[in-house]
Amino acid sequence: MATYVATTGNDTTGDGTIGNPWRTVGKGIDNLLAVGGFLYLRGGTYAENIINNFPVNGTAWGASTQITVSSYPGETATLKPDATSGGPFGGDDAVIRLDADGSGPILGEKKYIEFVNLVLDGSTTVTAGRSVVQLGHKENGVTVGAHHIRFTGCEAKGSRDG
Repeated sequence: MATYVATTGNDTTGDGTIGNPWRTVGKGIDNLLAVGGFLYLRGGTYAENIINNFPVNGTAWGASTQITVSSYPGETATLKPDATSGGPFGGDDAVIRLDADGSGPILGEKKYIEFVNLVLDGSTTVTAGRSVVQLGHKENGVTVGAHHIRFTGCEAKGSRDG
């Protein structure tokens, strides 16, 4: 099932259809309620980040078994968080952070999620150049977090980690 977000959408009156999209990426992700979910971001710049907020995980690679977040065909969506963006560090967090810290609806690892044709820009976070993508972390000496995450045709820029 495809859902849509646009910079001209509305999180209150929208319903996630192409004709009545949501305004924020977070609202779109919150409504990916089934494996095989596909979220299209219409062209434009979104001043937000994606932090552990997937309500479901994919179960394997394939159109009906993974979660996909993509720019709408022929358009370019940019995720460029600012100082008011979410996450535990506000705008000082990664553009995309997936781990098992339990801050999202799914406790445990994030898996089988594909990001397609997005620009991920960390240059305007509070500490300019914050990590653009963070997958997993070490907890008590054990690495936990995300696996089977794909970035297809994405551009990452403005990372403090180069």
